[in-house]
Amino acid sequence: METITISQVALLVFWFALALMIFIVALIARFYEANTQQKTYYRWYVFPVVLFGLSSIRYVSLDKWGHDLIADSLTFLSGLYLLGLSLRLYHCMTNRRKLK
Repeated sequence: METITISQVALLVFWFALALMIFIVALIARFYEANTQQKTYYRWYVFPVVLFGLSSIRYVSLDKWGHDLIADSLTFLSGLYLLGLSLRLYHCMTNRRKLK
């Protein structure tokens, strides 16, 4: 039977914390879309969570952080995807017509 290392536990805790933060941003995007009728694509925030989860599972199964092409690529792609969604939300929330 294989033992679980501290790095594996830390990586899973990190993933859950990251998933929670992305979920909160998705809720903000959903709230903004419901109140302004501007598309924020809040449903697409599930993809970075899944991609980060897959990379975390890969890292945990290898019992090392980094230096794995597949997991590093998944992390990079999910980060880019999350960056794009976050910039889209920021753009929607800040580029409105000015109040008088």
